[in-house]
Amino acid sequence: MKRIAIIPAYEPPDAFIQYAAQVIHEVDHLVVVNDGSDSRFDAVFSQIARLDRTTVLSYSENRGKGFALKTAFSYCAEHFADEDILITADCDGQHSVNDAVKIAQMMQYKDNA
Repeated sequence: MKRIAIIPAYEPPDAFIQYAAQVIHEVDHLVVVNDGSDSRFDAVFSQIARLDRTTVLSYSENRGKGFALKTAFSYCAEHFADEDILITADCDGQHSVNDAVKIAQMMQYKDNA
C-alpha cells in the first residue's frame, strides 16, 4: 500500500519548493497539479518536477481546485493501485507535513469494511 500526496497549485509561493521536498520524504509518490499558473511560475514547477518520485501535471488555463483534484485522481487511478492511500494538501503549506503523515498512517490501519 503506497501513500500518494496530491497537491493542486495555482501560482504557488517559492516556499512550495521546500514544502514539496519535505512531503516527498514522507510519502511514496507526490503528484502536483499546475492549475494553469502563468509562465512566471515555471521555475517553481520545474524544480518540483526534479524531485524523486514526483509527477507534475499541467494545463494552461486555471480551472479551479476541484478540477485540479479530479485531474490528479484520474492520474492516480491509472498509475496506482486501488488500495493506495491518497492524501491531499495545499501548496501554501496550510497543512503541515506531519499532519499529512498522521492522516496517511491512520488510513493505512483503517479497516476497509
